[in-house]
Amino acid sequence: MLLSSWLVLVLEGLEADALKRCLSSLHGVEVKIFSVSEFGKPEKARRLDLKGFGYGKPLSVEYEAEGKRFSIVVQTMKADSFGHEYPSDRAQSLILAYQTYSRLPRHVKALDLGVFTKRKTMVSLGDFEEFFLVVEKAEGKEYFWDLNRIADRGSLTR
Repeated sequence: MLLSSWLVLVLEGLEADALKRCLSSLHGVEVKIFSVSEFGKPEKARRLDLKGFGYGKPLSVEYEAEGKRFSIVVQTMKADSFGHEYPSDRAQSLILAYQTYSRLPRHVKALDLGVFTKRKTMVSLGDFEEFFLVVEKAEGKEYFWDLNRIADRGSLTR
């Protein structure tokens, strides 16, 4: 089976070259992927439970960039009732992991942080400095003015 076809199965419908493009972007050169398997499983057990990845099961990836071989793990976090119910909960945990792993002595280094998109691609956020939100425009004042008015009055109603 072609690796790119196999990646589609592994990554639950992600675009065939999504992982390759994400890693190539990280290195600034095109990478060559040798293997993708469920982390912790023997190399022979390379076919994944298709519902696994994207729901907390990490992937082990072997690839090459500029003649150097890399072994990495791509992790996600599954939704659960332990403070990870919403994507924002999981994002907070992964951002914290990204910012701290590399600072901890003898801990694995965090190499990148990213998101899976609705278009079945992977987008790196590893170079982030701050987040932003784009919203539609509406007439009126910013919300904090309402909060200031409530604080000044000491109540929600007059």
